[in-house]
Amino acid sequence: MKRIRDPIFALFLYVIGLLFLSILFYFIFEKNERVLINYISFSGTYSSIYGIIVAYFQILSVKETAEITKQKVEDANNRVMKLLSISDISKAIKIVQEVQNYLLSNKDESSIIRLKDLKSILIQLKYNSEVNELTKSDNFIDSLNTISIHMENLNHNLIGTKTGLNKAKIISDLEKIENQLNELEGQLKFGKND
Repeated sequence: MKRIRDPIFALFLYVIGLLFLSILFYFIFEKNERVLINYISFSGTYSSIYGIIVAYFQILSVKETAEITKQKVEDANNRVMKLLSISDISKAIKIVQEVQNYLLSNKDESSIIRLKDLKSILIQLKYNSEVNELTKSDNFIDSLNTISIHMENLNHNLIGTKTGLNKAKIISDLEKIENQLNELEGQLKFGKND
């Protein structure tokens, strides 16, 4: 089928077929039937049939090329999604580290802002088809809930409606989340999820 794409090869086949039909025309028809109009009619029929066959193979060839292109585009999109997922996870890990530093520096406002960013990234990862299987675990869902609880506790501490905030617990929970994210990143980079 790929050879039919080559116009020289297609022309070669056409000429060979036309020569064969000319010889056939000479031997099949009687001398009085071998007139130019009959030859033109005979070769025109051959040309039409040959054109239909070539067109059919060209259509199959285009279809095959379209399917291959579609598959390559899907593969490229999947690789891009995987790279974006890895990038988001790396960003989330950096945010966890920032929040821990803000908590140690008593910058609760900055901690809340960065926790919101972290929660947003984790929610996006949850719905990312490339990491969907990895984020369905109870640990991942618990991490989202833990972040929400810590954000609420930090907010109440800032407003003054709650006292005795345990920042060591928040930092410890963030460390667990960071470990989960590092595992997730490792599974995406080197795991079986290709």
